[in-house]
Amino acid sequence: MAERPTSPLRSSGASTIQRIDVFLQREDNHIRGSQVIARAAEFLRPRLGAGAVLTGARFERTTANRVLCLRDEAPPPEGLSLIGAADFALGAGDDRAVTRLRFAELAEPADCRESRDAIAYEAFGAASRPLCGSFAFAGLASFEDLLTLMVRTAETVHQAAIPDIQGIWLAGFRRAALPLDGPAMTAGTLTIKHLRLTGAAPRFRSVSTVDLEGAGGVGLAATITLGFHAPAVPVASPLASA
Repeated sequence: MAERPTSPLRSSGASTIQRIDVFLQREDNHIRGSQVIARAAEFLRPRLGAGAVLTGARFERTTANRVLCLRDEAPPPEGLSLIGAADFALGAGDDRAVTRLRFAELAEPADCRESRDAIAYEAFGAASRPLCGSFAFAGLASFEDLLTLMVRTAETVHQAAIPDIQGIWLAGFRRAALPLDGPAMTAGTLTIKHLRLTGAAPRFRSVSTVDLEGAGGVGLAATITLGFHAPAVPVASPLASA
């Protein structure tokens, strides 16, 4: 697992900017969005306090470069472009304050390192339809583990159902309240239900719900969007127009 951010905060106009310590895993060609969100959460969590949650995130594209985290709505520094954003909140209800962190890519490539994921997951039972599935998991210990588990199991069902799929990437989370303090479970079951596909060959986006259940009925859920390339998607799931 990556280290905590080490670069000091600095001010650029009205922006509070933090360089976050993301790295390229050797099996990937881009920085995983779950890693970007987790590093940003490490920067923000001391400022929000206990009980903070991720409510949503979106990525417009991928990058293999180093990443800056921006705290406000000011434009990114000259020459840099945004790749996405994540929303965090403290408290519950529609009136809770939401903090948005935005992500910009730098010019220099990120370091390449080995992944140190400790999560174990295994599919069980027959899927009710393509792009769906159920998994047993163990070793869940942190917020980053939670994001990694949700994304990788969703990737797994897509890889199983779509021949020649390539370049899967996290396009976003929504309808979420994922605790930055880490999930209140270490093991349990996870269910993926596919909602819709958008796009046309070779570029698609796929939307699914991911539900986790641990001992004692402890549960977490989110809607996740993946982007990918494929020559076709031979599954019995209608393409949505939006």
